[in-house]
Amino acid sequence: MHALGFRILFIAITTGFLSTCSTNLPYAEEDSLKRPYQLAAVAASSESIRLSYMVTNTENTFTGYNVYISQTSIPDSYITSRVIVPYLTEGSQPSVRHTSDDFNTSQSKTLTIDFLRYGIIRLNSGETYYIRMSAYSYNKVESLPSPEVKVVLP
Repeated sequence: MHALGFRILFIAITTGFLSTCSTNLPYAEEDSLKRPYQLAAVAASSESIRLSYMVTNTENTFTGYNVYISQTSIPDSYITSRVIVPYLTEGSQPSVRHTSDDFNTSQSKTLTIDFLRYGIIRLNSGETYYIRMSAYSYNKVESLPSPEVKVVLP
């Protein structure tokens, strides 16, 4: 076979092979995870906070929400530049696992938090806590955070 014929055959085979290899990752979706909304927080007790929120993300790569808790206000830049780390219920991100199949804007989900930092630090009566959430994907992409809510424990 001539060198030119071999090159054409190789290019045709390679192009056909690569066109069938797809990761099916919706990158456009990935860059625009919707920020969570309808986050609310109430004191569940003098040492715990109950969050309620709606699962509003439908992106294929969505895996859940990260929850951020602080005793000072949490600017967007603290989350996007990793000044603050998420509250982790299972030791890894996201804080709360969901899939796009959990999408439901008519029924809220709840999460009760009574420890910070892997169960080592308790929440304290009389303290104010600021909370935000962000959507998280399996490619470790995070949305902009939700509007901040605050709660004072009795």
